[in-house]
Amino acid sequence: MEKLKNIIKIIFPGLIIYTIIILIFASFVFLYQLKKILILSFIQFTWPFALGIICIFIFHYYSTINKLKHHDYRKNDLFFQDNLFFNELEKNWKKYNNERNEIIHKQQVRENYFQLWSHEIKTPLTRIKLMLQNSSLVQSDKLNEQIIVIQNQLDSLLSYERLNNFNNDLHFNKVNLKDICNQSIKKLMELAISKNISIYNNIGNLIYLTDERWFEVIFHQLLLNAIKYTGNNGEIVINYQNHVLSITDNGIGILATDLPNVFKAGFIGENSRNNENSSGLGLYLVKQICDILNIQIQIISKINFGTTIKLCLDSQLIE
Repeated sequence: MEKLKNIIKIIFPGLIIYTIIILIFASFVFLYQLKKILILSFIQFTWPFALGIICIFIFHYYSTINKLKHHDYRKNDLFFQDNLFFNELEKNWKKYNNERNEIIHKQQVRENYFQLWSHEIKTPLTRIKLMLQNSSLVQSDKLNEQIIVIQNQLDSLLSYERLNNFNNDLHFNKVNLKDICNQSIKKLMELAISKNISIYNNIGNLIYLTDERWFEVIFHQLLLNAIKYTGNNGEIVINYQNHVLSITDNGIGILATDLPNVFKAGFIGENSRNNENSSGLGLYLVKQICDILNIQIQIISKINFGTTIKLCLDSQLIE
C-alpha cells in the first residue's frame, strides 16, 4: 500500500503536465476551428511520450532512494539540494528517534527492575547472616525457607532476562495443566508447610496448547504470591471452570484502590508493605508473559477475605 501511494505521488505531476498540454492543443483546435479529430490524433501519437516521462520520474525516484541508502552524508554536493533527499532524511530521522526512545524506555525499565531485585535479594541474605551470627544452632526449616525465597528471586530475574528474547524462546506444545500445577506445588510445598497452609488442586487432566516453561513461570509466581500473603493455617484452592483457571486464597487481600496498579513494576500495595518478601516484581512479570501468550488475567480481592486470580484461557486451545 505504501509503494502504491509513492507511485501515485510520482506519476501525478506527469499526468497533470500531460493533461495541460492536451488542453492547450485542444484550445488551439477550437480557436482556429480545426477538426476535433486532431485532438484524438494528438493523444494517440503523444501518449507514448507521456508514458516515457512518467517512467523517467519513477526511475529518478528509485535511483534517488538508492542513493540515499549508499550516500556518504559527509560530502557537501548538489545531492543535498534534492527535496526528495530531505523528505527521506526527515522520515528516517523520525524512525530513528522512535526506535531510540523505545530502546531508552526498555533500558530504563530494565535498570529499575534490577534495582528493585537487588534490594529484595538483600532481605533473605541478611536474615541468613543474622541467623548464623545470633545462634550456634540454626533452625534448618527457617534457613531453608530463606533459601527458597532466594531461589525464587533468582528464578524471577532469569525469567525477566529471557523476556528480551521471548519470541525466539517460544516452544508451543500440548501440556497437562494439572501436571504443571503439581510441579509448582511440589517446589513450594516446604514454604507452605512452614506456614501450615493447605493447598487443594482441583484441576483434572486438562490438555492445553502453550509454552510449558513460560506457563509454569506464570503459575509458579501466582502460587508463590498466594502463599506469601496467606496467614498461618490458611488455605489455597486451585480450580478450573468455563475455560478459567483460578487460584484462590484466604489471605490478607488487596485494597480496591491498589488493584489497578498491581501489574506495575515495583508497585507494592498498602496491605502488603509489612511483608518483607514483597518486591512488586512478580505480578509485573506475570502480566508481561500473559500478554505475549494471549492469556487474560483478572484479580478479584477483598481486604482480610482473600484474593482470587483468574487466568482466562483460549477455549480453542483446550482439549
